[in-house]
Amino acid sequence: MPLSRIFAIVALLYGATLALATFMWKQPMFRLFQSEQATGMAFLVAAVFFAPFVVTFTKLGLNTAEGEEPSAETKKRLAMLSKECPMWPVAWYGSIGFIALSWLGSMIVGDAIHPFFAFSAAVSLASGMWFAFVYPTAKRLFDESAKSK
Repeated sequence: MPLSRIFAIVALLYGATLALATFMWKQPMFRLFQSEQATGMAFLVAAVFFAPFVVTFTKLGLNTAEGEEPSAETKKRLAMLSKECPMWPVAWYGSIGFIALSWLGSMIVGDAIHPFFAFSAAVSLASGMWFAFVYPTAKRLFDESAKSK
């Protein structure tokens, strides 16, 4: 099993646990998430899971610098990736939607929903879905070093 697949499974499991904790963090079963350090640690671990996503996404030429307009090439690559891998829009927009809904929910119902666990869950799940489903397709399409071998 490739290392990226193992990484994806671990990131997905961690993200799913945090997604549950987003809504269940006050329950006795989730007492670990009630400590003062839980939010910071959840974010730190999520950042570790998200960093490889950012690196590979950038390396494959799919990102745009903040504040800049995406180049025609970047737009073309993202459109091609969406066409070739239907899981890409689900991973990207699903993560953004989960964060937005949980933050909105926390504004409505208060601390019953933990928005910082939601953010950490979303970035972990996005990274897990990237490496499980999207990265193999993106690598095949855009990795010049793999094409030259």
